[in-house]
Amino acid sequence: MRKEIVVFVALSLCACKRNAENQQAEKEPQQEVSTEKIENTADTAAVTVDDTVADSIQPGPEAAPVPSGKASFNVKSSTVFQPQNKKVVLMEDSLSQKLILFQTTLQVNTDGTPLSYHPQDLGGKTKALNTIGNAVAIYKNGESGNIFLKRGFYSEAMSVFEQFRDSDYEKVPDGYKIKWQNVLIPEKTGSVEKPCIFKSGKYQGYYASATSLQNGLTSNKGECNCNNQVNPLEIPALVLVGGKDNPLWKYGARVADLLIAYNPENGAVSYAIINDTGPNDKLGEGSVLLNMQLNKTDVLPKNRKDTYGLVTKNDVIIAMIPASGKYKVERPFTADNIKNRITSWLIDNGFSGEADFVQFLQKQESGLK
Repeated sequence: MRKEIVVFVALSLCACKRNAENQQAEKEPQQEVSTEKIENTADTAAVTVDDTVADSIQPGPEAAPVPSGKASFNVKSSTVFQPQNKKVVLMEDSLSQKLILFQTTLQVNTDGTPLSYHPQDLGGKTKALNTIGNAVAIYKNGESGNIFLKRGFYSEAMSVFEQFRDSDYEKVPDGYKIKWQNVLIPEKTGSVEKPCIFKSGKYQGYYASATSLQNGLTSNKGECNCNNQVNPLEIPALVLVGGKDNPLWKYGARVADLLIAYNPENGAVSYAIINDTGPNDKLGEGSVLLNMQLNKTDVLPKNRKDTYGLVTKNDVIIAMIPASGKYKVERPFTADNIKNRITSWLIDNGFSGEADFVQFLQKQESGLK
């Protein structure tokens, strides 16, 4: 099932989906591949904590409010995200405004930039920022499971996609199925749907890839609709854990919600937005720019190795703001207008500013372990 695209009407801008890690055999990429967003949708409807995950969610302690300026958020409930054994905490103030807090190491997501995938550099060694294994899923007929994810099958999966590419995307090798339309942007060539490849300009030859969150442009969409994507090289963004059977979904997190990421090791703070959905076993992946900011580097990656080098070396604290996707929306999305919206939200909810909120996060850190 293809992901649900969250669209916002916008004017114009340039920006141009799926990254994870691939822990295959020694000669295979080190970041694990996942195509979970092929199966998931990102709904923006309200949610209550009342079904499958609810049984594992425990009420928060009757503790005194944590003072932080005029803000007063209490722990409402908490649970453990089982795939990574990470604690997730829901906090709430007297006006029912919520925050979702957790700690995690952030992998890197490149989907949405034209530099992400290249048909002549499928492994991301020289031109592409990522391996094509993070954009497609390949299945053997009659078997379940993406073979890009199966240890020892990465080379076979890559060979299958190479044959598909060499047929001009018209013939899938016998015995296999390929899913690629959820990440690579499709275009119609006659009656056949093929991956859109840039035909001119600085991105000539690259595949176009998509993000769930889009700028909703009505003009100046760019070749392969690239300007509509929330570009991970230009926007600090987070990939939301896939599916609905997880605490983030139960607590109300959705694509387009705002968040603050804080690295307690170096003090880095990043104002970001949820721009995509990903695997159901990872609490989140950061966009290239988000991870660059959290690592305090301004050096852009040039290939897959560089990209994977941006994985955070330690757990960072993520503070999601549920139901903030419609808060003072400015579009197209930019790093500046995202920061302005979050800064405004902090003031509206009793925090005096960034330093006050960081102090608040530091006080919560021990409770997230």
